[in-house]
Amino acid sequence: MLQKVVIIGAGPAGLLLVHYLLHRGQYRVEVYEQRADPRLTDVTQDRTFPISLQERGRKALRKITGLEEAIALKSVFCNGTKVYRRQGKAREFSRAVPILTIDRNRLVMILLQHLTQTYTSEHLTVLSTGQKAGNDCKERVS
Repeated sequence: MLQKVVIIGAGPAGLLLVHYLLHRGQYRVEVYEQRADPRLTDVTQDRTFPISLQERGRKALRKITGLEEAIALKSVFCNGTKVYRRQGKAREFSRAVPILTIDRNRLVMILLQHLTQTYTSEHLTVLSTGQKAGNDCKERVS
């Protein structure tokens, strides 16, 4: 019998947790998200920000087969940083190990797609209900 787990928030951290739980094969996971499902809406107009995945984050992705590769295909490899000063010359810092930089919405989309392609609805339910997610979660969890 699978143990039920409820996760509130389908952001990068919540979805990676879902990956880890389902990988164990002991859980049925319900994910609730306040925002609209990015697979069903155009998120290109939404405000977002880049996420940089350094070695520790990439190591976490490697534990799920194919996930780091899927994310790397849609990422930019950053080999250094340039810091601009108000006065004076800009400074450049090179990186020994490149980091992956990816848009948050794109990262969420890849994590969701990988989950839904890997697991069936018997193990995974994702509910994105806009502003009502908080109320629905309270009703379903109680």
